[in-house]
Amino acid sequence: MSRKILIVEDEESLRITMGDRLASEGYHVIEAKTGTQGLELGRNETIELIILDIMLPEVDGFTVCKKL
Repeated sequence: MSRKILIVEDEESLRITMGDRLASEGYHVIEAKTGTQGLELGRNETIELIILDIMLPEVDGFTVCKKL
């Protein structure tokens, strides 16, 4: 079973680049575009690591971190 990483990043090109690189290293990557999506995935998935942007639409990264 591969380790699961959640990337919460609103900039698509950055999210894709990080996701592709981590996937090539064998990680299972889940992506979220907004803080709300990040919260939902962080609560409903078993995540090993979260890469979290601070300035996100809907809910900022600090709030996502505190709530998770």
